[in-house]
Amino acid sequence: LREIALNSVEHYNSDPANLAWDQMNNFPMLFPIAARTGFDAERLFQAFKTTTQRLMRPNCTAYHLGGGIETSGSKETIHSLLLQSHEGVLRLFPVWPKLRDARFVNLRAIGGVLVSSELREGDVRYVQLYVEKSREIIMQNPWDDHPATVKYHDREELFHGDLVVLQVSVGETLIVESSM
Repeated sequence: LREIALNSVEHYNSDPANLAWDQMNNFPMLFPIAARTGFDAERLFQAFKTTTQRLMRPNCTAYHLGGGIETSGSKETIHSLLLQSHEGVLRLFPVWPKLRDARFVNLRAIGGVLVSSELREGDVRYVQLYVEKSREIIMQNPWDDHPATVKYHDREELFHGDLVVLQVSVGETLIVESSM
């Protein structure tokens, strides 16, 4: 399904004279879809930047004739470039160009967790999680093959592998950092 979605985004943007990025009702849908399916980060970033520079109004909605709430798709696109939490896994900077520095504070993830993080010089510097609901949190390890250290208020845990699996309680703030 991912391959079909990526091929569809590619096909919709194959005619330089009629790019789907620029078509009215595609703005709120196509960019977030491209981000969530893992479209090429730099191409997506450039297309989004070009389109938003042309269409953006001061309230961060895109100008389209007859457009209403759907013109706020720019917010979901940025969110999906920086943080994704669908399918039960937190993913940090999943489609953000790795050589572009970025930082976000308290982006809401599915399941009652606020996430803050920073990407600098291609490396995720930290992840902060504020828990609003007791639950299990599964996070893709943003340091690939390097272990991750999770600092709770009263202890630390070391995680190896692709996933960091945490049992958390409401009100906890955790810091996750690379152990390298």
